[in-house]
Amino acid sequence: PVVDAVFVKRWGRRKSWLVPTQLVAGLLMVFGSDYVEQNLGMESVAMVTSSSEPLGLDNFSVKGVTAFFFALYFLMATQDIAV
Repeated sequence: PVVDAVFVKRWGRRKSWLVPTQLVAGLLMVFGSDYVEQNLGMESVAMVTSSSEPLGLDNFSVKGVTAFFFALYFLMATQDIAV
């Protein structure tokens, strides 16, 4: 209901939601890539693969990755509703 009711008349109903959600989703993907790598424990993969030690899941954060993708999919669902 919010997507249908709130819009800027100058931009129109669709553009009022499409432009901001695409902008925020794009920025989230670009700047959030390092965040996801850190929460998956990927920053230490290069160091570990050069040695004979197995990959550890010490830095793995399910909550962080879940929150990131929840925000991203929420934006994508909002964009889908606006179309």
